[in-house]
Amino acid sequence: MEITGKIKTSIETQVLLILEKILLKPSSNFKLTDRIIQDLKVASDDVSFILIPELENVFNLNIPYEEWEKVLTIQDTINLLTTYVGNGE
Repeated sequence: MEITGKIKTSIETQVLLILEKILLKPSSNFKLTDRIIQDLKVASDDVSFILIPELENVFNLNIPYEEWEKVLTIQDTINLLTTYVGNGE
């Protein structure tokens, strides 16, 4: 597995663990195509005030809110984080 693949796998694991913590459900119930608000039923306030800050803290990132507004699914979240981690932002 190339370095980028390892980073993406690590990011995926962290995202799923954080969602488990927020939703109190095992990540085995999640699909990467699940929409965070519509399918997983995460309240938009929880996304803004819990999920995003937790992810940014774990990865030591500060991603502009405009970028987060484009995120709908778990996979979108992983892709966004991978982009910023890969850029060393």
